[in-house]
Amino acid sequence: GTENFDAITAICVSPKKDFVAIAERDDSTSAAGAWITVVNLKNRKAKRMHTAEVQSKEYVHMCFSPDGKELLALGADPDYTLVKWSWDKARVIAFVKASHPQNTPVYQASFCPNDPSIVCVCGQGLFRFFRIQDSTFRPMPNPMQKRELQNYVCHAWVTEDRVIVGTETGELLLIEQFECKDRKSVV
Repeated sequence: GTENFDAITAICVSPKKDFVAIAERDDSTSAAGAWITVVNLKNRKAKRMHTAEVQSKEYVHMCFSPDGKELLALGADPDYTLVKWSWDKARVIAFVKASHPQNTPVYQASFCPNDPSIVCVCGQGLFRFFRIQDSTFRPMPNPMQKRELQNYVCHAWVTEDRVIVGTETGELLLIEQFECKDRKSVV
């Protein structure tokens, strides 16, 4: 990590393995907060990013878009802000508070593998999709609205319209075309 930072809180590698994004927490300076450094692995040049839209002092999860040009970063409490960056310009494209009004934890966010305008997030009692239009995260219909809320701890895209979601109780749920299927259909 960068000298004088307190901790590395998240890391991810671009799809072509040519860039690494490192999220760091800094409590010690006047610019304390969550910082991201994207490093070119070929020439070691780095680009640092910070935004006032994230109130948290750290990012808990990050991922690159399928083409590697954008970066999704998820802040921790108190706000669990989700930020889509054009990282090469160190510019925020869009941001949204990803959690419920109760500020329940959000654990993971990811891009759809074929459409970077669609983003998926999961957390405690939370699983949702957003579509990014006109620099705004717009919520899509909730695939879990007919189910009892659970702690959704992780997810993985299988195809552009299929996501598998893991729960704290060990269930695997299949989301297909943005609708939750019976958990028995996963296996």
